Amino acid sequence: MYRLIKSLDRERIVSLVAVSALALGAFCPWYSLPVEALKTFEIRLVLPQICRGLVLVLALVAAVALSKRTARGITRYHLSDTLLRLLFWICLIAVLLFPYATVTWSPTINYLATSYYKQSSRVTRHIEKNFSNIQAQWKQNILLSQSVPISSVADFSIGDVRFFQMPFWDRFLTRGLGYSNNFFAFINRGWGFTISGLILCLLALYLRSSSKSLNILTQDLGSVLPLIGLVFMLLVISLVAPSIISFQLDSLFAKGEYTKVLATSKTLSWWYPPLRGDSRFLSRMARTELHIADSETDVACFARGLEQYSLSNWFEAEDYFQRSLSLEPKLFLARGYLATTYINQGTEYFNDKKSEVAEDYFEKALQIFPYHVEALYNLLLAKVANGKFEDSVLIAQQLINSQRYSQLPSLALIAQAYLHMSWANFWNDDAVEAWDLYRRSIDREIWNEQDSSTSEAAE
Repeated sequence: MYRLIKSLDRERIVSLVAVSALALGAFCPWYSLPVEALKTFEIRLVLPQICRGLVLVLALVAAVALSKRTARGITRYHLSDTLLRLLFWICLIAVLLFPYATVTWSPTINYLATSYYKQSSRVTRHIEKNFSNIQAQWKQNILLSQSVPISSVADFSIGDVRFFQMPFWDRFLTRGLGYSNNFFAFINRGWGFTISGLILCLLALYLRSSSKSLNILTQDLGSVLPLIGLVFMLLVISLVAPSIISFQLDSLFAKGEYTKVLATSKTLSWWYPPLRGDSRFLSRMARTELHIADSETDVACFARGLEQYSLSNWFEAEDYFQRSLSLEPKLFLARGYLATTYINQGTEYFNDKKSEVAEDYFEKALQIFPYHVEALYNLLLAKVANGKFEDSVLIAQQLINSQRYSQLPSLALIAQAYLHMSWANFWNDDAVEAWDLYRRSIDREIWNEQDSSTSEAAE
């Protein structure tokens, strides 16, 4: 044991930790969203799974490359330290671009993450604003707020000339590259372990030549920085160009060149997928299609639904959104707007003291948009307002489960879920369980003391 400890120098220790971190990055999930929502929206987390497979291969390469015992064997295959460092630098840049790849090429995932994050934020604000009424056992004096749908996931656009000023370029990081709270609310440990492992791999390689490590790092940065600059320029072009082309399409539409607008729009949506989740872009496509041929397409039905929705004509909007989804089930904006339409109808009934009718609309919203936080929260209040305490327990548990996927769970929402579960047990004459649940509503330290049967798979 003494000899083993003595043989562990800095390089070996760092190498061991680096390989372990990469192994954890391969086996831990990279991104987590509710499984039911992924099935309903027909989403497969393909990109995170591919990344985990590649990281596993990279961990094996690192295990061999960072071993002094096999260093001579590596040189036989001409895999020098310089190439290894270049490999790990490239992999590090690629992993750091994982948020960009996800929000750009998987807009439905971005839509779900943004929706859940903003839903939780709105519910939290409602709880804080109406705390005294929500804490009360009966919910007769609460007024619910209208839900607001996500109208676009193509947030990176040129609004005016101020876009080209430096203070506005933080949006390039948050909206263009995906480094926003919306995205990171559902990031998982695998991505962080991988970044840590790659950095430690580079550190171990630099420690291998401790006497010249600073000079080698300077040389590597001289080689890597031009690559980073090239990647940065390509990313800027890929993000700015769709916005410029979209403005040109507005001009072409005004000139009546509808065929060209439609063809270019379809090509542009393939090149930059987030535009498939932009209501303004889809509305222009719909108007273009109507000028060319008066046919009922999924986009046309969605645009008509938007018109009715803006006028608060819920029944007409519901009909158009349902038609749109029947024609194209993967049109996630239509699904989100339909769920919001149901919620707003239920909200109006609840505010008019018709909470039993409101229940039906909130449940409809959950059928097409599982774990919709506002729908669950409103349904919980409606159940309690109708005296259905046992039913409210199931809704409260779903609210708690929905927050387990998030790295930034809503503390106010979880506390209210436990409080309403406490009310249900109180009415069932189970004072001990009611007290335990009430303690959970005010003491965060015991929130993790839950039955493992309620936990769900992350990915």
